[in-house]
Amino acid sequence: MPIVQGIIDTAPFPRLTQLVRSITVPSALTNPYAGVGYLAAVDTGKPAYGLKWSLETAPVNAGRNNRAVVEYEIKWLSLAVIYLLADASTFYGDSVLTGLNEGWILFTSGEPYQVGYDITPGFTVNFAWLIAP
Repeated sequence: MPIVQGIIDTAPFPRLTQLVRSITVPSALTNPYAGVGYLAAVDTGKPAYGLKWSLETAPVNAGRNNRAVVEYEIKWLSLAVIYLLADASTFYGDSVLTGLNEGWILFTSGEPYQVGYDITPGFTVNFAWLIAP
């Protein structure tokens, strides 16, 4: 029996199938996004358990020419989850580098302080927080 079994069972993280998209909490998002910046994950009563992205626009000929583009030939999105420690220093947690046109990242270490993003020029993306209803 694994030593962490009881800890995982009592964790306050909801099941993945219970999460829904929200663009207003924990902070309002002004879609679409391009370039480099930070999404502030300010707690307003509903914590975010993850972040979902979906591609809005891409440059011409950036992807494969199938019926539906699933993955682009270049990695166009980079995300980094940033946590604020008790001594006011920052800690970079999970990160993502992807070429997928849609996906999500779950916050494995609790509520983040910010999520940094870097989007390749020519691409725009929509973000939505993953929250429990």
